[in-house]
Amino acid sequence: MSFLRYPRQSIKVNKKKDGATPFKFATLVSSRLNVDLLVELPEGEDLNEWLAINTYDFFTHVKVLYGTLSHSCTDVTCPVMSAANWDYLWADGVKIKKPIKVTAPQYCTYLFEWIQGMIESESKFPTRDDAEFSSSFRKKVVLPSFKRLSRVYAHMYYSHKDRMRELGLIECLDTSFAHFMAFVNRYELITAKKDLAPLTPLLEASES
Repeated sequence: MSFLRYPRQSIKVNKKKDGATPFKFATLVSSRLNVDLLVELPEGEDLNEWLAINTYDFFTHVKVLYGTLSHSCTDVTCPVMSAANWDYLWADGVKIKKPIKVTAPQYCTYLFEWIQGMIESESKFPTRDDAEFSSSFRKKVVLPSFKRLSRVYAHMYYSHKDRMRELGLIECLDTSFAHFMAFVNRYELITAKKDLAPLTPLLEASES
């Protein structure tokens, strides 16, 4: 089995209080992090395998980071899933076919359950040695996952950056986001200008 094959498990976050997390954030943070090296496809490995393990990893990072805001990001404080002037609607094409306006916590719950469901699907995320990825894996699984995860990063920055700083997690957020965007750019996972628009100010700020 390829060393890139990922575990089938649900990442759960302790929601008793802000900042509670089973994840050791120190593993995400490095002042000398070379994201260009981190995103390169390992020699001899399949591209779909690489996209799959990184989809799983970034899903894990985002879910845990967002989980630290369980008492700050609520239906009352964040009645719309947004980032500055951009509002995000939810639709999964199956249970919810027509995009609907939801609160930020509802959006993230829908998103995390949607990605978790795909990870647990052998047809979408194959784990057997003899199993292959479908021809639509990149288009129907990877691209929409990264586009939607980018919205959670954007929401955390625009609506909860100060709280992340209070929790001592802003460096974790910055590191994870830098890694995420390096991967996105390397494999062209977000190309529409409208999807990149909310992220552009964040990227420019990080470069200044």
